[in-house]
Amino acid sequence: MQPSAHVMPVLQTSLNLKGMIQACREMQLPNPAAAADEKNLTGLKHMIETLDSIQHIPFLTEDVIQLGYMVAAYPDAMSEALAYTGGMPHLYHAGATRGAVVCIVSGSVRQWKAACNRACCTDAALDVRFIFNRVYRDMEAKLPREMFTGTRRDNEDGTFLLEDMR
Repeated sequence: MQPSAHVMPVLQTSLNLKGMIQACREMQLPNPAAAADEKNLTGLKHMIETLDSIQHIPFLTEDVIQLGYMVAAYPDAMSEALAYTGGMPHLYHAGATRGAVVCIVSGSVRQWKAACNRACCTDAALDVRFIFNRVYRDMEAKLPREMFTGTRRDNEDGTFLLEDMR
Protein backbone atom coordinates (compact mmCIF):
# COMPACT_ATOMS: atom_id res chain seq x y z
CA MET A 1 0.00 0.00 0.00
CA GLN A 2 1.40 3.38 -1.01
CA PRO A 3 1.20 6.26 1.51
CA SER A 4 -0.98 9.18 0.42
CA ALA A 5 0.82 11.83 2.50
CA HIS A 6 3.53 14.22 1.32
CA VAL A 7 6.23 16.02 3.33
CA MET A 8 8.58 18.83 2.33
CA PRO A 9 11.08 20.77 4.48
CA VAL A 10 10.20 24.48 4.24
CA LEU A 11 11.75 26.25 7.26
CA GLN A 12 15.02 26.14 9.16
CA THR A 13 16.93 28.42 11.49
CA SER A 14 19.53 30.62 9.85
CA LEU A 15 22.54 32.25 11.42
CA ASN A 16 23.94 35.70 10.60
CA LEU A 17 27.42 34.26 10.39
CA LYS A 18 29.08 37.38 8.94
CA GLY A 19 27.63 39.52 11.71
CA MET A 20 28.62 36.97 14.33
CA ILE A 21 32.22 36.78 13.08
CA GLN A 22 32.43 40.58 12.94
CA ALA A 23 31.10 40.91 16.51
CA CYS A 24 33.64 38.35 17.74
CA ARG A 25 36.42 40.21 15.92
CA GLU A 26 35.36 43.49 17.55
CA MET A 27 35.35 41.83 20.98
CA GLN A 28 38.74 40.24 20.21
CA LEU A 29 37.30 36.74 20.44
CA PRO A 30 38.27 33.82 18.20
CA ASN A 31 36.33 33.13 15.02
CA PRO A 32 33.44 30.88 16.17
CA ALA A 33 33.20 29.28 12.71
CA ALA A 34 36.87 28.32 12.45
CA ALA A 35 36.40 24.65 13.40
CA ALA A 36 33.38 24.26 11.10
CA ASP A 37 35.31 25.89 8.24
CA GLU A 38 38.30 23.59 8.80
CA LYS A 39 35.99 20.56 8.59
CA ASN A 40 34.39 21.93 5.37
CA LEU A 41 30.93 21.66 6.93
CA THR A 42 27.93 23.29 5.29
CA GLY A 43 24.30 24.06 6.14
CA LEU A 44 22.94 23.12 9.53
CA LYS A 45 26.02 21.02 10.34
CA HIS A 46 28.15 24.19 9.98
CA MET A 47 25.71 26.19 12.12
CA ILE A 48 25.65 23.56 14.86
CA GLU A 49 29.45 23.32 14.99
CA THR A 50 29.66 27.13 15.18
CA LEU A 51 27.06 27.39 17.95
CA ASP A 52 28.71 24.54 19.87
CA SER A 53 32.05 26.36 19.72
CA ILE A 54 30.47 29.29 21.55
CA GLN A 55 28.33 27.58 24.16
CA HIS A 56 30.35 24.39 24.80
CA ILE A 57 27.10 22.59 25.67
CA PRO A 58 26.21 20.73 22.44
CA PHE A 59 22.92 19.18 23.58
CA LEU A 60 21.35 22.64 24.04
CA THR A 61 21.67 23.18 20.28
CA GLU A 62 18.71 20.82 19.85
CA ASP A 63 16.54 23.48 21.49
CA VAL A 64 17.92 26.37 19.41
CA ILE A 65 17.69 24.94 15.88
CA GLN A 66 14.15 25.20 14.49
CA LEU A 67 12.83 23.19 11.54
CA GLY A 68 9.51 23.42 9.72
CA TYR A 69 7.81 20.97 7.38
CA MET A 70 4.88 21.35 5.04
CA VAL A 71 2.68 18.25 5.19
CA ALA A 72 -0.20 17.32 2.90
CA ALA A 73 -2.45 14.47 3.99
CA TYR A 74 -6.06 13.46 4.36
CA PRO A 75 -7.79 14.94 7.43
CA ASP A 76 -7.70 11.76 9.57
CA ALA A 77 -3.96 11.25 9.01
CA MET A 78 -3.28 14.95 9.58
CA SER A 79 -5.17 14.96 12.88
CA GLU A 80 -3.23 11.93 14.06
CA ALA A 81 0.09 13.41 12.88
CA LEU A 82 -0.59 16.68 14.70
CA ALA A 83 -1.40 14.73 17.88
CA TYR A 84 2.07 13.13 17.70
CA THR A 85 3.76 16.56 17.46
CA GLY A 86 2.96 17.26 21.10
CA GLY A 87 1.52 20.71 20.48
CA MET A 88 4.15 22.16 18.15
CA PRO A 89 2.95 25.36 16.45
CA HIS A 90 1.32 24.86 13.06
CA LEU A 91 -0.55 26.60 10.28
CA TYR A 92 -3.48 24.57 8.98
CA HIS A 93 -5.22 24.95 5.61
CA ALA A 94 -8.32 22.81 5.20
CA GLY A 95 -9.22 23.96 1.69
CA ALA A 96 -6.65 21.93 -0.23
CA THR A 97 -7.55 19.90 -3.30
CA ARG A 98 -8.98 16.36 -3.50
CA GLY A 99 -9.92 16.28 0.18
CA ALA A 100 -6.37 16.61 1.47
CA VAL A 101 -5.34 19.29 3.95
CA VAL A 102 -2.04 21.15 4.15
CA CYS A 103 -0.24 22.09 7.32
CA ILE A 104 3.11 23.72 8.11
CA VAL A 105 4.49 22.53 11.45
CA SER A 106 7.56 24.04 13.12
CA GLY A 107 9.53 23.06 16.17
CA SER A 108 12.97 22.58 17.64
CA VAL A 109 15.14 19.59 16.74
CA ARG A 110 14.43 18.21 20.22
CA GLN A 111 10.65 18.47 19.63
CA TRP A 112 10.90 16.84 16.19
CA LYS A 113 13.05 13.99 17.52
CA ALA A 114 10.50 13.34 20.28
CA ALA A 115 7.61 13.46 17.78
CA CYS A 116 9.40 11.05 15.43
CA ASN A 117 10.10 8.71 18.33
CA ARG A 118 6.40 8.73 19.29
CA ALA A 119 5.03 8.42 15.72
CA CYS A 120 7.43 5.87 14.20
CA CYS A 121 5.68 3.00 15.94
CA THR A 122 3.26 0.22 15.07
CA ASP A 123 0.34 2.11 16.67
CA ALA A 124 0.58 4.96 14.12
CA ALA A 125 -1.24 4.73 10.79
CA LEU A 126 0.86 4.12 7.66
CA ASP A 127 0.51 7.73 6.41
CA VAL A 128 1.54 9.06 9.83
CA ARG A 129 4.62 6.80 10.01
CA PHE A 130 5.46 7.87 6.46
CA ILE A 131 5.27 11.57 7.43
CA PHE A 132 7.55 11.17 10.44
CA ASN A 133 9.92 8.82 8.57
CA ARG A 134 10.41 11.59 5.98
CA VAL A 135 11.03 14.18 8.71
CA TYR A 136 13.50 11.87 10.45
CA ARG A 137 15.40 11.16 7.21
CA ASP A 138 15.59 14.88 6.46
CA MET A 139 17.00 15.60 9.93
CA GLU A 140 19.50 12.74 9.60
CA ALA A 141 20.75 14.25 6.34
CA LYS A 142 21.08 17.78 7.73
CA LEU A 143 22.28 17.23 11.30
CA PRO A 144 25.36 15.60 12.84
CA ARG A 145 25.03 11.82 13.28
CA GLU A 146 25.80 12.02 17.01
CA MET A 147 22.45 13.81 17.50
CA PHE A 148 20.70 10.50 16.77
CA THR A 149 20.72 7.49 19.08
CA GLY A 150 18.57 4.42 19.24
CA THR A 151 17.60 1.78 16.71
CA ARG A 152 15.80 2.04 13.39
CA ARG A 153 13.97 -1.15 12.36
CA ASP A 154 12.53 -1.57 8.85
CA ASN A 155 8.85 -2.41 8.62
CA GLU A 156 7.20 -4.60 5.95
CA ASP A 157 5.17 -1.65 4.62
CA GLY A 158 8.27 0.34 3.60
CA THR A 159 8.35 2.55 6.70
CA PHE A 160 10.61 2.14 9.71
CA LEU A 161 10.10 2.04 13.45
CA LEU A 162 12.25 3.91 15.97
CA GLU A 163 13.21 2.38 19.30
CA ASP A 164 15.00 4.02 22.24
CA MET A 165 15.79 7.25 20.36
CA ARG A 166 16.90 10.19 22.51
